[in-house]
Amino acid sequence: MQVVHQNIDERARFNLVEKTELLRSRQALLEGKDREIMRMYLENGTTYKQLANLTGMHECSIARWISRIQRRLLDEKYITCLRNRERFTNLQMAMAKEHFVNGCSINKISEKFHTSFHTAKKAIGRIEESIEKINEKKSIRV
Repeated sequence: MQVVHQNIDERARFNLVEKTELLRSRQALLEGKDREIMRMYLENGTTYKQLANLTGMHECSIARWISRIQRRLLDEKYITCLRNRERFTNLQMAMAKEHFVNGCSINKISEKFHTSFHTAKKAIGRIEESIEKINEKKSIRV
């Protein structure tokens, strides 16, 4: 895990701690290698170099992989879906998880759910539109 340096101001330190806790709480959403990599990185403090040695990948590749996972976990789209489950079908929720959390492409989603590319793309588009509408309603209320 990253060491918080002495010269970081308090607000930045708080944001880092808050972000780390959010990542820890959301890592359970991940599956397979992504979940294990993040568990080792967040819980055990495993370095990029150690992860590279374990996986046989280059250190820079591990850093990019972790950055992508973090970006997906910090994105609120799937969390918005979870909070508004009643608006989505079970299939839409599964597709949203694959797309927003696991980072699967439309092609992989269409293969996994045995649908055409067009159907999967349309479903993801509808999910994103619904998320935008939900977020618009939230911003109007505030």
